[in-house]
Amino acid sequence: MYYRTLKIFFADKALRELSVLVLFALLLFLSAVEAQLYTRMEEWLGPAVVGWLREGWAAAFFLVPAVGLFALRRWREAVCERKKRRLRESELAFQGMHDLPTGLYNRSYFEQCMEEFASAEHFPVGMIICDVDGLKLINDTLGNAKGDHLIETAARAVRFSCGENATAFRIDGDEFAILLRQSSPAQLEAVVERIEKFLEDNNRDKNELPISLSIGYAVGDKDMALLDIFQQADSFMYRKKLHCN
Repeated sequence: MYYRTLKIFFADKALRELSVLVLFALLLFLSAVEAQLYTRMEEWLGPAVVGWLREGWAAAFFLVPAVGLFALRRWREAVCERKKRRLRESELAFQGMHDLPTGLYNRSYFEQCMEEFASAEHFPVGMIICDVDGLKLINDTLGNAKGDHLIETAARAVRFSCGENATAFRIDGDEFAILLRQSSPAQLEAVVERIEKFLEDNNRDKNELPISLSIGYAVGDKDMALLDIFQQADSFMYRKKLHCN
């Protein structure tokens, strides 16, 4: 509570200026009554002690505000540096988990989720593997910019089609994966249908290079290893790619 109050106080320019005026008014007041104050103190403590105190008080009138302002500046610098450090840590954490061109989770986080999904509470686990058709040919003939555009479109299709219990990843240059916890074959088929519908609408509505994905999926219970589910989905995807070609 006190921290928030001080933060609001020092963030307001008018309040800062008012505090400086109050400080100078206090100093002027003390200067005005200084003679009377020291006369009374001489009667109580003696001239020698008061002379020593007068030198200390005179220095304190200037030293205390200066030290206070310096401490305030250092405190604000420390707060700003702490915010910058947290921001850098957040950016590094984001980059460590995400594929920056698409914004989807990356291969490293996919492997981490594969380990986490091995617990029984996530089963049945479904997996969808998508591969962009003809990407190498597009890159070789039309340039990498066209290929990058296909990748971005595929990423939007995958992201758009995921439900609440699904997580999307880009696991290779032209390959995407979706993990679904507590899923069923019907749920996987519904996600695949949404992906295909998205691509169909995209190819029809936009006068640009059409995009197609080969999609395979599999679902397994707790008796199956996640790697086996991945291999089933990947094999299904490659069979569909060979069939289309």
